[in-house]
Amino acid sequence: MARRPRPRSALALLAVLVLASACQTDSPSPGSSASPGTSAGAGGSPGGSPAAGLAISEALRSAVGAEAIRDHLDELFAAANAGDGTRASGLEGYAGSQEYVVEVLTEAGYEVTLDEFQFPFFAETAEPRVSIVGGETFAGGEHLRALIFSRSGEFEAPIVTVGTDEEGGVTGSGGCERADWNDFPTGAIALAGAGPCFRLQMVEQAQDAGAAALIISSPDYEPGAVRRPTLLDPDAVEIPALYASNEAGAALLETASAGGSVQLS
Repeated sequence: MARRPRPRSALALLAVLVLASACQTDSPSPGSSASPGTSAGAGGSPGGSPAAGLAISEALRSAVGAEAIRDHLDELFAAANAGDGTRASGLEGYAGSQEYVVEVLTEAGYEVTLDEFQFPFFAETAEPRVSIVGGETFAGGEHLRALIFSRSGEFEAPIVTVGTDEEGGVTGSGGCERADWNDFPTGAIALAGAGPCFRLQMVEQAQDAGAAALIISSPDYEPGAVRRPTLLDPDAVEIPALYASNEAGAALLETASAGGSVQLS
């Protein structure tokens, strides 16, 4: 798990991709200006006429067919497949998507510019792994996902439940409020349910309580279907934060009930 800033090219014209390539109306070509004497009235309708604006809207909607949209989606899907299933910024799938969009817009007559800027970049450089001391091991992909902007870590510590009952159900505020963490032992790994708040809020509460890491489990997450929410603010995250499958969560809950420890890497 790692994060670092990397430049990317902004696709400011992505929103007009379908219209630019699928519209067959006799509207002015890209870059052309309105003829003298015309102006945009209230609401942006040409000449201030709502009827004229509605006519343009209907023309655009009739010119964009499902087949044309599907063709573009197929191309973007192919770019994602070539990039290990994702088109996330900074990765190969994004570069392929960018190349396609630029090509389509350029062929349509647009002059495309690409602006570089810094942004928080996150990628798992190794699959997370949680091993119950003397028991099972659960690995990333099928059972574990690092939340976006999670920190890395490798250590062994006791695992302690927070805001959850003996069956894994959420109690209290589910780890979202300070009261859930009053008796939490410093240095332990926290096991919580999917509390009713942003995951960043749970991570911040865990950090303030001295947790070494936070593992969140939901009964809805079958093996292979574990989600990976974002923690929104990379600078606010100081500990590893993972989502676990219901199978892994049940085993970790049993370990916590028995006062056991786990190894995280």
